[in-house]
Amino acid sequence: MRKDDYSQEDITLEFALTIQDDSSENDEDEIERYVKAKLVISNEESVLQWRKKWSINYPTLDVLAGSLLMARIQEDYRTLNPLFPCSDPIPVVSTLKKNVFILFGVLIGLLLLSTIVLAILFSIEKSKTISIKAVEDNLCVTPFCIKAANYLLESIDEGVQPCEDFFQFACGTWLKNNRIPDDTGAQDTFNVLRTQLDNNVVDILTSELPKDSIKIKAIANARLLYNACVNESAIETAGVDTILSVLENELGGWPIVNGLSWDEKNFNLSNLLLKLREYNNNIIFNCGTSTDDRNSSAYFIRVRKEKK
Repeated sequence: MRKDDYSQEDITLEFALTIQDDSSENDEDEIERYVKAKLVISNEESVLQWRKKWSINYPTLDVLAGSLLMARIQEDYRTLNPLFPCSDPIPVVSTLKKNVFILFGVLIGLLLLSTIVLAILFSIEKSKTISIKAVEDNLCVTPFCIKAANYLLESIDEGVQPCEDFFQFACGTWLKNNRIPDDTGAQDTFNVLRTQLDNNVVDILTSELPKDSIKIKAIANARLLYNACVNESAIETAGVDTILSVLENELGGWPIVNGLSWDEKNFNLSNLLLKLREYNNNIIFNCGTSTDDRNSSAYFIRVRKEKK
């Protein structure tokens, strides 16, 4: 009879114990020596029920029964001797070795998997640390950078969704705080900075300066010019005599003002252009100095056509 002819539910083990009269009932080693197993086909009770019933009193027989059942099902015997002497080898050791190797392989696999996961987590955490450190090293925390960042934040209108209206999101608050002045037709960041610069210059010209700064001719002339421009009462008193004196003595006169007394022979165009340039007037050509775009430490002279 082959192993395919058997059903696991129909196989039970029937154990007959032949114990010598002088053997102890509790001596399992003595019992094992006289165990004879017989494999019987029946429907009386299952193997699991039998083992549950007898394994408590005879644990050694339970191990032996399981081993015999495994040998009977796995091996293809044409005929099976109904009696298995205890001296016959039972394939328990090989099965245990196989299970140990499988368990060992599973443990090694889990260990390798854990090592790989820990290595990945460590590399991710290390890259995050390096990125944060790089950002901190390149982060500008000077008062000027903080002020610039605050200026940008104050310009944003957080009540607007950037995906719907990005311009209003980026500049909404700035537009509310910077109305267009009455004397100009537009308002932008450059106008705001220019106005702020003018106010700073006015503060410098009107504030009390240290004694060492007063001796500098450029500062003294700038303060004198500013005071002359804002002194409206003195301007009204002097009238146009001051400007006519400058035209006659500094610029060589003006035909529209001098009329018939204009002396064309004494007029020199080069001297006139030079005088006008001294007063920061660009005639015909616009001349000046600028920094080199490729090298900010170098300067060059700029000459271009004056805009009309």
